[in-house]
Amino acid sequence: MKRTAAALLAVLAGCSSPSSGAAPDPSLLQPVHEAVFDVYLPADSLPLDEVTKQAASLVCRQSWEQFQRDPGMRTLLWTLEHRTGEPAFSARPREARAALLLGLHHSESNDQRRLAQQLRVTYLSTIYGAPLGPALAGIRVPPVEHPALEDYLRSKTPVFPVGRVIYDPDRHELRPREGTFDYAIVGSGPAGSALAFQLRAKGKSVILLEAGPFVLPGALETRAVPRLMESSGRRTSSDGGLFVRTGRTVGGGTAVNVDLAFAPTLPLIRARIEEWRAQGRIGKDDFTPDEVDRAYAWVKEKIGTRVVPEGEINENNRILWDGAAGLGLHPKLYDLNTFAPGSAPSPVTDKRSSVSGLLLEAMQNETNPLALVPDATVRRVRIDERGAHGVEFIPEPAWKGPGVIADPLKLALPPFQPVRVEAKRIVLCAGALGSPVLLLRSGLKNPNIGRGVVAHPSMPVIGRFDRPINVLEGTPASVYVDDYGPDRGLIFESMSEEPQYGAIMIPGSGAEVFEAVTAFSRLGGFGVMLLDPPRDENRVRLTQEGEPEIVYSLGEADRRRLAFGVAEAVRILFQAGAKRVWVPTQQTFTTPSGAPLGRSFFVDASEAELIEQQMAFRPNQCMISSSHLQATNKMSATPETGVVSPGFRVWGTENLFVVDSSVFPTSIGANPMQSLYALGTIAADRLEP
Repeated sequence: MKRTAAALLAVLAGCSSPSSGAAPDPSLLQPVHEAVFDVYLPADSLPLDEVTKQAASLVCRQSWEQFQRDPGMRTLLWTLEHRTGEPAFSARPREARAALLLGLHHSESNDQRRLAQQLRVTYLSTIYGAPLGPALAGIRVPPVEHPALEDYLRSKTPVFPVGRVIYDPDRHELRPREGTFDYAIVGSGPAGSALAFQLRAKGKSVILLEAGPFVLPGALETRAVPRLMESSGRRTSSDGGLFVRTGRTVGGGTAVNVDLAFAPTLPLIRARIEEWRAQGRIGKDDFTPDEVDRAYAWVKEKIGTRVVPEGEINENNRILWDGAAGLGLHPKLYDLNTFAPGSAPSPVTDKRSSVSGLLLEAMQNETNPLALVPDATVRRVRIDERGAHGVEFIPEPAWKGPGVIADPLKLALPPFQPVRVEAKRIVLCAGALGSPVLLLRSGLKNPNIGRGVVAHPSMPVIGRFDRPINVLEGTPASVYVDDYGPDRGLIFESMSEEPQYGAIMIPGSGAEVFEAVTAFSRLGGFGVMLLDPPRDENRVRLTQEGEPEIVYSLGEADRRRLAFGVAEAVRILFQAGAKRVWVPTQQTFTTPSGAPLGRSFFVDASEAELIEQQMAFRPNQCMISSSHLQATNKMSATPETGVVSPGFRVWGTENLFVVDSSVFPTSIGANPMQSLYALGTIAADRLEP
């Protein structure tokens, strides 16, 4: 079961601070907090008993205890109170407060829309992410931690060979006890894990550095923990219009994703690879069907990828299956990187990942163990006239969270003191965000670095039915539809989420959100994903402070394709029997006569045409997310058009390689996880034939 709303939507970043000396004492902002909370959960006007009203009041008080210590939240509340006109926000009646927040969503100023979006996301996720949310929805949320965590850790935590890697405090250097590392790999996601496993199996000395913590598989439902996400799930594009979700833990995205496995042997993906060949970006012998087939056969066996049987389709996935088939489309069944129902060794998660499938085995090898160092934030690659010869990283204190294996190699690195690692070859596998940032911080000047980022922007649609759907029962995701993949670049993907996610995605007033969530058992839906093309203006770059920034917007053609996809998804929901459909936008739609639609939901399939014709996707007026950043260090046969060669070497720098989603010249054509596993496997043969 996946629970990603907190990780995806804990968005407090990007607020501008009030002018010097303007921010009052935090305690003076408590009335503002209570006034905002009341807009999103107007408890005294809802059909709640006294016990539930008291629970809501407790959530309000507890959230204030947290918010008053957060500078970003204090800035949001101060701005709302003092920069939105007179009277002050907290002095207005509830209807006026709600109207003001809705007006901010419709403002021509993106800063004002962003203020409204951040407040809405923060308060709805706080209200419905608390125990109050599932209680209102009438469901029970499974625990995140293993119920017998201490016993589980005691029996399942492996013993790793130690003493083969040593820390020299005088030189601030990490090195093998004998010789030199053949490879230093940065990033333990699917490509980095497969590459490290294979290179070690070829007899190479490999150190794998990961910025995030090391969680023992099965101890924790890693999909539900924001701490295991880059920026704790707070990353957005520079304008706030795109929520970006990427892993920061051992296993990378494989440890936090929802396990949908699109094989690199699928026609959609094969067609993309052939496009790259036709464009001259790769050669005739690069990534051939036979090579990809061999690599993927190994991946499936090691990871445990399984085929979902049709009998596993739950009621929520049946919506997409039946609705799509009713419109003449051809729904298909996913492969999944999960255990089959009832067969998982842990009661809290059914996940399979690169940690369970590859890394634990490689680390425990007695002959040539993989040296994995978690909590190691690499800041730059060390480069001189010889080329790349090492990296510098900052050890961070290990997270004292449930199921965390701290310092598996017993290195006792001093926190926050830079450490260097020398190696014959450096391979960046830090993803489409991390790898271009490292290249830029390391002084590389290729203007193609970070340019043309691909995001696979996604938007959910939610329907209310007159029958029980119970989205959290059974296998969460089993059905997808790719009929529009080849010509329109659209894929419909079923998934399920908890009340917190639904509350954030359902537009309208606090009372409307409450009404929808309390009908949670009858809600169902799926996501619309766009296979977006690279656009030069979309890029990953560094801020003046040297931190990563994602600049991203939809081009006009992309908007129209995504609008068609959302409209078609609405038609699918009505075809499947939905009585009401929500699209996560605060935009006001108008009828053919020009009158406002007058509601935040749609009631008939014919209204999908309004979406197709009018959907604007204005930043911070709608909810668009990305979990598949790609194409920021594009592979190409020449340095004029790319960053790495078809052999993964960074153009112009010896001994430096990139192997991750950033090297795809375009979108890979579907969810990229399985392709990345295969990419790492192929790269091992390229680097060490």
